[in-house]
Amino acid sequence: MGKRADTFEKALIGAGFGLATKEQRQGETRAHTRDLPTVVRTEIAGLYRGLGGVRDDADFTAGAWDLATVDGLYLEFDEELHFNRYRERTLSRTGFSGGSELTLRR
Repeated sequence: MGKRADTFEKALIGAGFGLATKEQRQGETRAHTRDLPTVVRTEIAGLYRGLGGVRDDADFTAGAWDLATVDGLYLEFDEELHFNRYRERTLSRTGFSGGSELTLRR
């Protein structure tokens, strides 16, 4: 992680969050599109195809989370690498704009 992520991590600790150690994060849950409601999976698949994706089985798994708390909150720090040529199109889609929230349940 970079300098901003390190600062964010310190802010989380300062706010009272206990961050999980590497050992505690073994076997952590990764985000899978197959765990999402059908309507959200359909939106993501449409976005994927709109960006030029060609796979029919548009099921995705995220990489490792940047941070995790000891009580099971997983965080992805939105650093510069996430701001690429697809970012504007992604954020302009219905499910990703207007401050809406996506809540995932196990």
